[in-house]
Amino acid sequence: MNRLVVTVITSVFCFGLLAKVMSPAAEVAGAQAPVKQRASAHAATFADEPAPGEDTILRRDSTGQFRITGRVNGLSSKFLVDTGADVITLTLETAQDAGLQVDPGTFQPILQTASGEGLGGRYVVKELEIAGKPFTDVEVIVAQGLETNLLGQSILRKLGKVELEGDKMVISRN
Repeated sequence: MNRLVVTVITSVFCFGLLAKVMSPAAEVAGAQAPVKQRASAHAATFADEPAPGEDTILRRDSTGQFRITGRVNGLSSKFLVDTGADVITLTLETAQDAGLQVDPGTFQPILQTASGEGLGGRYVVKELEIAGKPFTDVEVIVAQGLETNLLGQSILRKLGKVELEGDKMVISRN
């Protein structure tokens, strides 16, 4: 399992680097679904919570990535949608702010990044909400040095069908 986690995290960093190199200079405009704009260096857009039964539509940001807002134990949190990741990975800050009893002193090398081994640990989030859909007792990885939360397949496949349509990602409800 550790080898799989290392492979997933390495893939995430490689795809992120590739997206930065190949991303368009301008922000994609004209979203067909409501999005929130977050003030940041890369002007990420985050999907609003859809109405019951509606699809979730995400637009690529200027880095070529898709992002979504969710809740971790009631705390509003931003996630990078990572279709290549198996599990949800939280930043140390998000985990602590969401009330997880995280002790970085117990972290072990479980990630392989471009700059070397990454430290992290496995935890369980009591309540997670993504695209208006609640989940309970969700296993996550908390990673030291991670800059953004990653939303992986462990939840994406439970949300519904994920499709890419040009510069948008559509998550159709199950």
